[in-house]
Amino acid sequence: MGFWGLSGIEFLAPERLWAIPGAILFFVAVGIFSLRRLAELKRSLFAKEFVRNENVLPLRMKVVAIVATALAAVALAVAWAMPVAVYEVSTPRFGGIRLTYIADVSISMDALDVKDGEKTTSRIAAGKRFLFALERALASDPEIRGSYPRTVIPFAGATTTYGGWTTSSVYIHELITVLSTEGMIGKQGSDLAFVLETYRGLIEEYPKESAVTDIAIVLSDGGNDPGGFVIDVGALRASLALLRGNAEIVAVGFGEDASSTIPNRRIVEEAVVVGDMMESVMVPNPRLVERTEGVLRKQNGEPWLSAFDEEMMADLAGTPERCFRLAPGVSSGSVAYRCGRVESIEGMVGEIKKLLLKKRVPLPPLVSLQRSSIMLWFGAVGLFFLLTGLLCERTYGLWRRRMAERPMREVLFRRVVD
Repeated sequence: MGFWGLSGIEFLAPERLWAIPGAILFFVAVGIFSLRRLAELKRSLFAKEFVRNENVLPLRMKVVAIVATALAAVALAVAWAMPVAVYEVSTPRFGGIRLTYIADVSISMDALDVKDGEKTTSRIAAGKRFLFALERALASDPEIRGSYPRTVIPFAGATTTYGGWTTSSVYIHELITVLSTEGMIGKQGSDLAFVLETYRGLIEEYPKESAVTDIAIVLSDGGNDPGGFVIDVGALRASLALLRGNAEIVAVGFGEDASSTIPNRRIVEEAVVVGDMMESVMVPNPRLVERTEGVLRKQNGEPWLSAFDEEMMADLAGTPERCFRLAPGVSSGSVAYRCGRVESIEGMVGEIKKLLLKKRVPLPPLVSLQRSSIMLWFGAVGLFFLLTGLLCERTYGLWRRRMAERPMREVLFRRVVD
C-alpha cells in the first residue's frame, strides 16, 4: 500500500498523456530562450546599474514565471487524461458460523398481534422484517460483517422444504421475500420436532468443518394452538437431545400471550380419507371459511385462536439467553419470564449479534480496490501554477516597463554618486 493508502493512478484517457512530454519540451525551449534574454539583460549597462541599486527580485520573477507555467501545463495535461486514484481497501471479515433460518409459515403466523413500532402487524411480517434487518447487519455491521453460509427452512404442520447453505445474500433475500402463509405450505400448527429432525438431517447431509458452529434461528409463535395442531413435546425433546452439541438453537418468538384470531384470506386444509390413511390436501371448501366476520373459522363455526406459547419456545431454546420475543413496552419486572422481552426489531438483531460475537472466527480480510477521480485536483493545481506564472510574468513586465521609462541621466547620476 502506498502513500495515504494509494496503490496507484489509472487514466481513463491514457492516449492524451502525449501532451505531457510535449508541454515539457515546449517550456524547456521557452526557458532556454528566456534565460538567454535574461543573461543578455544582465550584461547590459542598464541592468548592471539596476542590480547595484535596486532589488534583484524582479529578475528572478521571470524564472519563477517560466517554471510555474511549465508545471501548470504538466498538471493540466494530466487532468486532461482523466486520472483516477486507486486505493486498496481492507475490510475485516468473520466466519466460522453456519446460520439456518427456520421460519414458521403456518396459518397462525397471520395473526395481527405484533406491535412493531407505531403499528400492529402480523407475526410473519414481523419475522421477515427481523430477517431482513439481520441480513443487513451481516453485510454492513463492521463487528460481524463477513462470510456466513446461510439457508432458510420454512415449515408448517409436519411439512417443510429446504436447500443447502449459501453465502449469496441475493439468494437468501429472495428466499426471505417469498416466505408466506399463503400457498407456500398453508397448514395450521407447527411440528417443531419434525422440522428439527429435518434440520438434523441437513447437518448430517452437509457436514461442517471442525471450527464451524451451526446456529439455527427458529422464528415461531410456538405453534401449539388449542383445538388445532398439538405438538408432541416428547418428540420435541428427543429431537433437541440429538441436536445438543451439534448445533445451537435460538428461539425468536412473535405473538401475544392472549389468544388472537387469524384473518381469513385463504382456503384451509381439509382432512380427506384416501384409502385407509389420512392425507392433508388444499381444497377450496366454502364450508370451512366464513368471510362474514373476516376471521378464520373451524368447521364447527368457532374461530381459530392462536397465542404465543412461551413454554414451548423456552423448551426449544434450552436456556433463557437463547429465547427472546418482540414485546414493546413490556418489562419483566418481578415476573420470571422464560423468554426475554425485546423492544424492537433492532433489539432482536442485537441479541443475535451478541451470540455471533462469541462464536465468530476471524477470516482473511477482504481486499478490494476503490477508485476516485482526481481530475479536478490536478486541474486545480494546474490553475494555481498558471495564475502564479502569470502574476510573476506581470510583475516582471511592469518592472521592465518602469525601468525603460527612467531617464538615462538618472542612471548616470547614480554612477557619479556611487
